[in-house]
Amino acid sequence: PYYLLPQASATKPVPQGMPAFRMQIELTVGVPRQPTPVQSDSVKNGQIQFVKPKEYQGTLSMIGTGRWLGSTVPGGKEACVLSSLPCYFAVPDSPLVAEHKKIIYFEVKVKLYGQGRGGDASSLAVGYCAVPYPTWRMPGWERGSLAVHGDDGRRYVNDSWGGKDFTSAIQEGETVGLGMEFSIPDAPPSYGSTPAQTPTVKVEVFFTRNGIREASWNLHEELDAENDLGVEGLDGQHDLYAAIGVFGGVDYEVNFDSQSHLWLDQPA
Repeated sequence: PYYLLPQASATKPVPQGMPAFRMQIELTVGVPRQPTPVQSDSVKNGQIQFVKPKEYQGTLSMIGTGRWLGSTVPGGKEACVLSSLPCYFAVPDSPLVAEHKKIIYFEVKVKLYGQGRGGDASSLAVGYCAVPYPTWRMPGWERGSLAVHGDDGRRYVNDSWGGKDFTSAIQEGETVGLGMEFSIPDAPPSYGSTPAQTPTVKVEVFFTRNGIREASWNLHEELDAENDLGVEGLDGQHDLYAAIGVFGGVDYEVNFDSQSHLWLDQPA
């Protein structure tokens, strides 16, 4: 599992009250992975697979290149499904190295909401995570993650306390997408520097609904200094994996194939 990676053994002091996962495991540190040519081509062509965690109660199967069909059981607990490869490789994809912007994006169609758990409605979240990440937690709730949650349309960035107003709830039959755009900062350092040696890049997170770009936020500019816990892991210096969070019974379809996305305003 992602949260048992050898690199995750290091610990450091954390503020009182921080969730247990943050107290035990910090983000993978050091130089991000350099993808092989096969891995780079797989991600570029949308040939991305999922790793089903043990907490996931239901089915998840590939139905085509970059397309996955999932269904969870009514009353199921929270689970976070992560892609097997990063959608964003920090070493080659950083705009400080590549000298141009990088966009990552995928779409999810909610086919059916079933029974939730207890008095809560079922839900699906779409997001991105740096690893290691606790797969028993929804994306956006722990450090190094962000997500838009379908039950309330709120955005979560390292935030398990309710998120922030963002958009409306995701309805059955809707196809939504989440993207991140990494671009060169206004005052960039010299090109060719590795991400770990440079300031953070500019990061815009955007959300689409049925093929239309509906809302977005700047990862760095919209932080609350008193309440937000930061954006470590999301600022272009770590590899980022696609994440689907589920709670209760949900039928859904995930699409990494850019040629069949409803949102078409993206680079080839």
